[in-house]
Amino acid sequence: MKRKKLSLVLVLALLLPMMTVFGQFDSVHAADEAGTYLDTNVNLTIHTRNLSGLPIYDGDGAVISGVTAPANQDFAISVIRKNNVSMDTFYEVAPGRFLAANEVIQGIPTMAMNYYHAVVHVVAGGPVQVYDGNGTAIAGISVAGDSAWYTNQQAIDLNSGVTYYQISPDRYVCSNDVDSFTGAA
Repeated sequence: MKRKKLSLVLVLALLLPMMTVFGQFDSVHAADEAGTYLDTNVNLTIHTRNLSGLPIYDGDGAVISGVTAPANQDFAISVIRKNNVSMDTFYEVAPGRFLAANEVIQGIPTMAMNYYHAVVHVVAGGPVQVYDGNGTAIAGISVAGDSAWYTNQQAIDLNSGVTYYQISPDRYVCSNDVDSFTGAA
């Protein structure tokens, strides 16, 4: 009885690697039969970046001429399409219409961006904390109190209602630290 169990274990040990190799060939063959793209069903919300003229692609990854996606827009998607050769990923935003993954942000953003031209004056006193575009304080970065900064964009935290004003690329001051505006538009 011991020899039969040992023999069975040895046979399985020898056959298992071959079965795995055959399984891999079947998977590759199946992928080749399915084509260049692999579709995955999902339930996601994506958000287009704050750029105008984002290209829309057809099912084969070619840009559809004259069709663009709006900037700063949410889309509920149910299909992610991945190119098995180039590894590019696309999100289906309408039947047969896709956005490239590098043009979107997954999830619903918590910050709304608006154009806002003005000069913001920060409160007097010590240094004023600087934040990134997500409203997160940047350690060790501040601006002098009682200083003025030109802004062309505001970011509103949709959860808290706090507004941040851009003073340089990805650098913002919080509305709690602003005491006045000049030339607000």
